[in-house]
Amino acid sequence: MGNLTGKEDGVSKYWTPGQEMEFEHRLKGCRTFAEKHLVMLTRDLLKYDGRSKAAKRAFSQARLRLSTASDKDLKEMAELEAAMQRDNPGEIPGFTKASFTAQRRKELENTRAKIKTAGIKKEQITCR
Repeated sequence: MGNLTGKEDGVSKYWTPGQEMEFEHRLKGCRTFAEKHLVMLTRDLLKYDGRSKAAKRAFSQARLRLSTASDKDLKEMAELEAAMQRDNPGEIPGFTKASFTAQRRKELENTRAKIKTAGIKKEQITCR
């Protein structure tokens, strides 16, 4: 059948060494779990062909990060996502973002609980 990406390791044919260096620099600048998780997830989405084993491994590692995240980490993630939302006309300043943050935090807590219940197999995290 052949490789979907043209590379043996599952890296997208569009991924460049320059992008790798840029994301390494971004990761070094991360101060919180939320920032690091978001940068790593973005990098993995862009770097790997989603159909590859390497992509599946990267996304399993993202689920592992979520499953071990503290309540404080999830709150930071929800707040970061809320800060990235655009203000829409007619919204009450602050209220919409606070509502989004609370809702997103609950979603993240539910996701974490589901991941913990389902578990992550060692084979999903290691590349074979």
